[in-house]
Amino acid sequence: MHAKKYLDVNQLEHIPESHDLITWRVSAYAVVTHEDKILLVKEDWSNNYELPGGGIESGEAITSGVIRECQEETGVSIA
Repeated sequence: MHAKKYLDVNQLEHIPESHDLITWRVSAYAVVTHEDKILLVKEDWSNNYELPGGGIESGEAITSGVIRECQEETGVSIA
């Protein structure tokens, strides 16, 4: 039997050990457009450009979470 493989945010492949606990976190990302441009965030740690967004807090609505994440990461208010 083959172990399941997972890709991290940098598209690096990982094969967890049988004792590793894998957890998932609900996340949401925004596609913000203005005058035919798309708002992106440059991550310091990876030097990649990504959509603004991130993890949703426990009990938080997805729409509220993506609005909060966009404001935190870019300073831009979205609706």
